Amino acid sequence: MTLTQLEYFVEVATCGSFSKAAKWIHISQPSLSIAIHKLEEELGVSLIEAHRKQVTLTEAGRIFLEDATALLRQKDQTLNHMDQFARKDTAELRVAYTAAFADQTIPDLFAAFLKKNEGHVRIYGNEIPSDQIAQALRENKIDVGLCSMIPSDLLIHRQPLMQQPFCLITPLDDLNDYDDLNQFQQAVLLGYHQDYPMARNLAALFEHLNFKPDFRYFGYSEGSIARLVERNVGIAVVAQNDGLEQYKVRILHPKWLEGNRTIVLLTSAIHPLSQAAAAFVEMVMDFYARKSKEQKK
Repeated sequence: MTLTQLEYFVEVATCGSFSKAAKWIHISQPSLSIAIHKLEEELGVSLIEAHRKQVTLTEAGRIFLEDATALLRQKDQTLNHMDQFARKDTAELRVAYTAAFADQTIPDLFAAFLKKNEGHVRIYGNEIPSDQIAQALRENKIDVGLCSMIPSDLLIHRQPLMQQPFCLITPLDDLNDYDDLNQFQQAVLLGYHQDYPMARNLAALFEHLNFKPDFRYFGYSEGSIARLVERNVGIAVVAQNDGLEQYKVRILHPKWLEGNRTIVLLTSAIHPLSQAAAAFVEMVMDFYARKSKEQKK
């Protein structure tokens, strides 16, 4: 039994398909099937049952998945330790985050972490959408992600940090309260890119309100949307994040506007955290714990 076989099995189990797993790990489907079959022969049990294009795990397969995942986690931890030893006392931290964090939260966190670990850590930051953050974690390209809530995933741990209520932002000279939904529906609307979780969240809200908005602009962050609202281009429903007050907009909470965005910290469920990543995660958790206490006062 090899680590490669374990990795192949875990990929098939999480993808639920030989074809998807083969495409993901860049080998042919027949080669993947042969590798899994040899693994089953060596173990003397059936791990997977194929049903057309889908696969399910047998009882033995579900047990073996836990063990295989633990073994691969241990392998990564060993490599991590050796990598840090080879680089002596300089550790690397790879963090991806959405644009919502870029203006204030991430600079504060990075500045504090670099100051605390002066000369002993290098940070590689990447601003990308939530779905791409999840994908980067699956591929072990990053250590930590900060983004909106993503769908449940066996390969990713999701740690909720806080909730940001939806709000309506308008230009300063727009004195309407927009408590009347018809008034809101007649305005020029600005929104989020369709591959952004906030777009999906708001789509559910508007469907509940039986309203199909005609957006004139699609942005990735509250900041990019707020800049256009400042310039009287239109109005927008956004998540009320920390940096929204810096823009010259009115922040309203009409009676029909309900819901919030859940901010989460993402880490891999398979690959163990390095010491630097674990320390950064602890700092993030403390940061949001303090913020939560401040909001309750």
